[in-house]
Amino acid sequence: MDSFVFNEILRRLQFQSSEFNLYHWLSADKREIDILIDSGEILVGVEVKAFSTVDLNDFRHLKWFADKGPGKYRPFKGIVFYLGKRKLTFGDGCYALPVSSLWAKINTEH
Repeated sequence: MDSFVFNEILRRLQFQSSEFNLYHWLSADKREIDILIDSGEILVGVEVKAFSTVDLNDFRHLKWFADKGPGKYRPFKGIVFYLGKRKLTFGDGCYALPVSSLWAKINTEH
């Protein structure tokens, strides 16, 4: 599923007016971010989960990256794509989005 989401993001970035670079990030202590999107100004960390629910624990590496890791020096947003149906907010610039949001309109829950 990681490859699918990566390819969907890559496909959409070609239509953006800014240039973006995509990376897979893994620290020496095994913290991992599935996809790191770098616009030069902002970093977006993306995790992909093959579950229909998501919780704060799914953001642990994204939050570490933003608070204590390399992302602490730049504006950072975190996204977890999951198999649920709603857009969810987890505070501090962290969002859970349905994988289907890559191609469909989604419901919003605040």
